[in-house]
Amino acid sequence: MASDLPERVKTDLTQDEISGAERILKFLKNVPGDHGSPLPESDDVTHEFFAKGRDLESAYTMATTTASEIGLGPLGHDGTNRISCWGPDFFLHQFIEIFAELKWTKARKYIEEDNFIYAWLWVIAVSLLFVFISSSSVVILRPSAGGSGLPEIIAFLNGTVVRHIFNVKTLAIKFISCVFAVSSGMPVGPEGPMIHLGSLVGAGCSQLKSSTLKIKLPFFKRFRNSEDREKFYFCWSCSWVASAFGSPVGGLLFSMEEVSSFWNMKLSWQTFFCCMISTFTSDLLNSAFTAFHYEGNFGLFKTEKYILFEVVKRIDLNIIALLPAIIVGMLGGLLGTAFTFLNLKITRGRRKFLSSFKSKAVKQAIQISEPLIIMIIMGTLSVYLPTLLPCSTFTCKGVNEKTDCKLYDKIHIENNVELYNCLATKTNTSGTTVYNISYNEGATLLFLTGDKAIHHLFFP
Repeated sequence: MASDLPERVKTDLTQDEISGAERILKFLKNVPGDHGSPLPESDDVTHEFFAKGRDLESAYTMATTTASEIGLGPLGHDGTNRISCWGPDFFLHQFIEIFAELKWTKARKYIEEDNFIYAWLWVIAVSLLFVFISSSSVVILRPSAGGSGLPEIIAFLNGTVVRHIFNVKTLAIKFISCVFAVSSGMPVGPEGPMIHLGSLVGAGCSQLKSSTLKIKLPFFKRFRNSEDREKFYFCWSCSWVASAFGSPVGGLLFSMEEVSSFWNMKLSWQTFFCCMISTFTSDLLNSAFTAFHYEGNFGLFKTEKYILFEVVKRIDLNIIALLPAIIVGMLGGLLGTAFTFLNLKITRGRRKFLSSFKSKAVKQAIQISEPLIIMIIMGTLSVYLPTLLPCSTFTCKGVNEKTDCKLYDKIHIENNVELYNCLATKTNTSGTTVYNISYNEGATLLFLTGDKAIHHLFFP
């Protein structure tokens, strides 16, 4: 029987992989609508609420090893690979810090001088530049790098092949897009894309070959089979979840709940081992650097920095407290369901709207303009919304600079709050200098990237 696979694809595959790919192609030909584009009737925007909404259907197959490959699992190189390829997640956070601080440093100066027009123009100009770089690189150069990448990873690990999701170009564009999107001030975070980036880095570090770069090194040959390759994708995606949230157990639970439908005990401890190495490596490097500036704390793991939802105060629990928790949980479930349903409608409506344009350039221009419009709204709110909020005051004693206050009273405020245009005065009482400083709570939340803003929300 003649093969349906192109010859250029066969050159990078083993005989077992070619056979598996041909079986999948045969399956797809016999199941209409499962070619990556749904049938017209299944893509109708008038779907009922409980109608099936999957655009990509799993092939319900999982890679398996041959008899000669059994026992050559990836555990022996999980830790080595994770330590040797730590770079992207470390550099991701450092670049985000640099570009975010670049935008707000000058904006703070304008705001302190009550020059809000210049502050707004600066924030909008820099933010639009960042968003344009982020969106245009995805839309024009590599559409497969768009979004979080999590649906594509889940689909791949459950038997659905999505084009270019593990390409080295996707890795580069994903990294650049994520850095500039988060730095711009968009209401997004790096945690979702980090899962896809983890799989991309895992694909490169475990296989050491690339058809795009025409590279095929003579190392890790025994891992170049379907099962081990997918296990590496799996472990690395989960390890970057652990790195993003500082929780190895969280990465393991994420893998069990969300990523793979095929699970076994051996894979669980392999994944957990990889998550532990990932969290330790990233936290160790980030402990010493902020925006590539060495802070002299190498190896010091501060709980307030690495534990996102740190519990520092314990309270006694009454059973009555479960009632509002149940209500909040039910409301969260209903709102989450409504959001998913509306998001599906909006996405399909948007796709239908874009399909009405024949010109590819027009479609790309519309796709790029969408985040630019959102960024104008977000930038305007970030600069002007704090003016509607009152200044909160606190007092510091015996210091020379207002940003390094040490509090002596019962008020407990973080040191890195935003002063915005709030006034700071000082008085001298019995030879002791006392600074009465006020700060703006709205600016404290809006002038930061998402993870730092969440730290402020949960500060006791």
